[in-house]
Amino acid sequence: MVTFVCSYCDTTLKKKQAEKHAFGRCRPASFICIDCHVTFNGNDFKNHISCLTEFEKHWGEYAKPKQNTPKPNS
Repeated sequence: MVTFVCSYCDTTLKKKQAEKHAFGRCRPASFICIDCHVTFNGNDFKNHISCLTEFEKHWGEYAKPKQNTPKPNS
């Protein structure tokens, strides 16, 4: 789940809360993704669906990507 921080009021928000927050309290909105630290201006945050997994966040370049291995037929 993607979580953002409003750069104006420092409120931590989930994606659905961020949409309401952008049009209500802080205009123009600017959000920072907690996981990947990318700043999104305006409505750009709506396209940010996922970024790093928890494993990638902590292990960085040493994280191995998941490989889809075919299962053997028994």
